[in-house]
Amino acid sequence: MTLKDAQWAFLRNVGDLLAYIEHRGYSATGGELQRTIEQQRIYVNTGKSKTLNSRHIQKLAIDIAIFSPDGPIVAERT
Repeated sequence: MTLKDAQWAFLRNVGDLLAYIEHRGYSATGGELQRTIEQQRIYVNTGKSKTLNSRHIQKLAIDIAIFSPDGPIVAERT
């Protein structure tokens, strides 16, 4: 599978996830999809990330905040 194919499959999955979130009565906002290696180095150096091998660099990750009708759903980062 090419990177372009993987990115397309990923975005289709994100679309499915967003439809599921809406179907369940929730909403969402999106954050970073693409990240440069330079930005990733900053995140590692400041403790926001533990790896230089982030899937964001390949556009295969996205930050999504999910909100219930009562407010944000907070997930622990590991």
